[in-house]
Amino acid sequence: MKKQLNKDTLIEFFKTYWFFLITVLLVVVDQVTKVLFQSYLKGVPNQSVEIIPNLFSWRLVYNDGAAWSMFSGNRIFLSGISIVASIGIIFAIFYYLKKSRFLVIILSIILAGAIGNGIDRIFKNGLVIDFIDFNFFLPFNSRFPIFNFADICVSVGGFLLVCYVIYVDIKETRDKKKNIKADNHE
Repeated sequence: MKKQLNKDTLIEFFKTYWFFLITVLLVVVDQVTKVLFQSYLKGVPNQSVEIIPNLFSWRLVYNDGAAWSMFSGNRIFLSGISIVASIGIIFAIFYYLKKSRFLVIILSIILAGAIGNGIDRIFKNGLVIDFIDFNFFLPFNSRFPIFNFADICVSVGGFLLVCYVIYVDIKETRDKKKNIKADNHE
């Protein structure tokens, strides 16, 4: 018997796979912001609009590398990394789906960033559209990399993942100590 796609089926799907909503929403935000800023800055590389003098501006850059232009010009390698990372994160999401909702949210955020930049690498001639420019390091004669919303997802997700791992480690250590004390008092 063929199952029809209806409201109840969709609700059931999203109850089970709710994390896809987070990922899809963040990927859409990433892609829309890239299109908007590319249009706003007229598609001209290094076109810039200063928002806060000497601190923050919108600057359009087409990056063919990773952060700080590492691996510049290696489209196939970087596209492959995006694909492999996305697949690995999806497997991790399914593995932790019933174990830790918070970890699944973190992984969904990181996945959105990987997919967002992966879309650029694969479908935009290997060029990732970056447009957020903070001039944090100008006094030291260097620059903070220009980045985009997908990069924010990867960075925030990575930070939250580190915090989560530290929290779990601390909790497990504390639980082991409690168990040892309980065993010693028996």
